[in-house]
Amino acid sequence: MIGLFLLCTACNHSSADNAAKGKDDKGGKDGKGGKRAGFVATIVQKNSLQSQLHGIGTLQASEQIDIKSEIAGRVKSISFKEGQNIRKGDLLVKIDDAELVAQKAKAQSHFDLLKSTQMRRKQQLDLQAITQQDYEQSVADLAGADADVKLLDAQLAKTEIRAPFAGVLGLRRIGEGQVISAGQAITNLVQTSPLKAELSIPGEQAVFAKPGQTLKIHTVNGEEHVARIYATDGSIDEASRSLVVRAYVEGKGGGLVPGSAIDYEISIPEVEGILVPPESIAGDAQGTIVYLAKGGKAVPARVKLGRRTVDRVQILEGVSPGDTLLCVGATSIRPNMPVDIAEIR
Repeated sequence: MIGLFLLCTACNHSSADNAAKGKDDKGGKDGKGGKRAGFVATIVQKNSLQSQLHGIGTLQASEQIDIKSEIAGRVKSISFKEGQNIRKGDLLVKIDDAELVAQKAKAQSHFDLLKSTQMRRKQQLDLQAITQQDYEQSVADLAGADADVKLLDAQLAKTEIRAPFAGVLGLRRIGEGQVISAGQAITNLVQTSPLKAELSIPGEQAVFAKPGQTLKIHTVNGEEHVARIYATDGSIDEASRSLVVRAYVEGKGGGLVPGSAIDYEISIPEVEGILVPPESIAGDAQGTIVYLAKGGKAVPARVKLGRRTVDRVQILEGVSPGDTLLCVGATSIRPNMPVDIAEIR
C-alpha cells in the first residue's frame, strides 16, 4: 500500500481564496480593522504510513572481464565462437608454442644432466673425495636448472588461453595466424547469472536498505523483477550523499542486459504517525515550522520531519493530534496574524 490512509487531501488554495473572499465580502475584520485571512486547515491526527523508496540503478554482470593474452606470439588456433556460452576452463585460444617447447626440451636435458651430477657428487662427498662446498655447488646448480624448467612450463601454460569462469563470450578481436602482443584484448567474457543491480540510495534513507532485504526493479521496457540486497558500501558518499547498494536479481533475469538502466522500488515498513500535506510545511532561518490556528491567530510551531511521500509529510515532533493545522502554501503568513478558517479538510 502506498501513501497514507484516511488523512486529508492536498490543500486547495483557490477554494480557500474563494471562501475567504466570501467572508471578506461579509465584512470579516481583524482586530485592527483590516480583513482577516481565510485558510483551508486540517485537524491533526495519527494515521498509518507505508511508502516506497524509488530511485535509479544499473544492471551489472556478476563477473565481466576482457580476455587478454599474457604473452606475445602468433595465434595458432581459435576455439570459440562469438556469443558462445562457455564453461570454466574451456580453451579459447592457442598461441604457437614451438619455440617454447624447444627451450623446455633443452632446459629439461640440462636439468637431467645436473641431477646425475649432483647424485655423483653426493657419493663422492660420502667418500670424502670432494669438499662440502663442491657438493653444495652441485645442489645449487640443480635447483637453478629446475627453476628454468618450471619457468618454461609457466610460459607454455600461457600459450593456452582458457576461460576463467563460465559465461557468455563477446565479439572476437583477433584472427587466426595473427601475431599479437602481450596484453592484447582477444574478447570479453560476461557471467550473466546471477545478474547484479547496483543502486544509489539517498543517505537519509540508507537505513531501509539492508543485506537480505528484497526489492523490485523495473526495466525500461516495463519488465518487473525481484532482487535481494547482498552488500552495501562501507559509507555514504560525501559528494552525492548517497549509499551504493548491490543486489542479486533472482531467477534467470530473462532478457536483462548488463549495463541497462533500471528503476528500483523498496517498500518501507508501515509506521503510525502524524501525516500532513506538504502545503502545511513552512520554514524560517532556524528551520522547519508549521502554523497552527489558535485563538483566531496563526501560531508558529517548530517541527521535526520524518518520511515523505508524494502527497504527505510525516511530523515526528512539534504538533499533537487535535491541533488545527493551516495549509499555508504560497500564502504570505506572519506569526500571530489573525486568520479565519474558510474550510476544514
